[in-house]
Amino acid sequence: MYLHNYKEALLYYLYLVSSKNKVYSGFRALVNISGRTLRYLLEICNEIFEIAIANEKFLYVEPKAISYKTQTDAIYEISNKRVRQISAIPEIEINIRTFIIALGKICQAHHKELRISKIEPNHFSIKSSSGKIEENIGIFLKEYITRGVLIKCKNSKVKNANYIGADEYLYVLHPIYTLSFQISWRRKQKIEFDIKEINTLISNNTAKITSLDKGTQPIVKCNG
Repeated sequence: MYLHNYKEALLYYLYLVSSKNKVYSGFRALVNISGRTLRYLLEICNEIFEIAIANEKFLYVEPKAISYKTQTDAIYEISNKRVRQISAIPEIEINIRTFIIALGKICQAHHKELRISKIEPNHFSIKSSSGKIEENIGIFLKEYITRGVLIKCKNSKVKNANYIGADEYLYVLHPIYTLSFQISWRRKQKIEFDIKEINTLISNNTAKITSLDKGTQPIVKCNG
């Protein structure tokens, strides 16, 4: 399992540094990438058949195997489409797309790390000295979870099991969005943001977000 983890991480690294897309094909891969969300799975399958009909002369009456390239192209197209169609929430002045792009780029920076000291981060927890999070952050997280952009789950590696704090939960980027940033859909190691960093990421202040993104290595820490 240890070697398998690093093999996958190395593949992401090699594809990213060579500016190539990682290849995906097969029904199991489609299920994983769709996050077991039926509408995403059907959307991917439909795109695969549309491309196959146009480029491979695929016929439903005489079906044949569809190439891995067609499957890969379709998967990336749907992922990119999902990111493009993430909408803002004007009533609370939160731009979901801005945050997701920033999160995706930060995760991608860790995937590009030469030493691969951390494995495929695509989710985060929140570090707070008080063990609490601010109201605006709570609203922000709730909106993302409601819209299915983030998946909330229990953090099995809380540092102090007797203390329930801000890091009680993990917030996972839905797998359908990970392809757009060429990062792994597998939930391996997390990124840990403090309250200041989260507030920056949800601020819609592109200058501050860019500064945080550029400072990923020293500012944002990963933990197993």
